[in-house]
Amino acid sequence: MIRFRNLGTVIGFDLPDKSGRKICDIIVTYKPVKNDWDKFTATIELKKTIATPVDPHSPFYYDVTTETIESPIKEVKTSIANMIEEKINSGFFDSYLKDFSDLIVEQLVKLSVIA
Repeated sequence: MIRFRNLGTVIGFDLPDKSGRKICDIIVTYKPVKNDWDKFTATIELKKTIATPVDPHSPFYYDVTTETIESPIKEVKTSIANMIEEKINSGFFDSYLKDFSDLIVEQLVKLSVIA
């Protein structure tokens, strides 16, 4: 099973390329749906920290999707990990990575003009 970093109601995953090297982080924030502790909304985003002319550790975020997960609270992290692993293996993030990369390049060009 995929490994995750537990950050309270936020879970972090590494998104690897085909050779297994980390491309960026997948950040999943989850919360119960209307106090139903067996149903959660999970917001998925990509995160990459890059050195910019302004800050050597600038985080860039890209919203991917929000999904509903039905799972007992004690198993929600495992359910999210399984969902993310399926998405990684199916290539779900590929098109989002292209858009995210384009966004980062655009932002870096803007920052280089400012700096």
